Amino acid sequence: MLDRALYLPKAWAADASRRTAASVPTEVRFATKPQMAQRILRRVLEADLPLSWLTGDTVYGNDWRMRTWLEEPRMPYVLGVSAQYRLFTGQVCAWATTVVQRLPEAAWHRCSCGAGSKGEQLSDWTRRS
Repeated sequence: MLDRALYLPKAWAADASRRTAASVPTEVRFATKPQMAQRILRRVLEADLPLSWLTGDTVYGNDWRMRTWLEEPRMPYVLGVSAQYRLFTGQVCAWATTVVQRLPEAAWHRCSCGAGSKGEQLSDWTRRS
């Protein structure tokens, strides 16, 4: 493990007795998961550790600030977005589900993410630059 951080839910961050009972340091404040990921990634980049790309689910992909931050150092990434998320396609803004539906079938590639508790985890992937 290279780095870690304690996620403190908003309710815990505001509850002094809970914080004391759990020995949460006073300097630990509420931060969203994307904000925490940015802090950890910043430390990784500053330490010049090898990092060629990263992945994340919709918690990170739906946060435009996270994606914008990753593009500044030109960090390759794959982040999920929900169907209701609006994407800029180069010409217009469109719902993610609309962008996906407009892609030709040949643009998609089925890949395995490995075996899970319910069998092989298959996902369909495409790439947009």
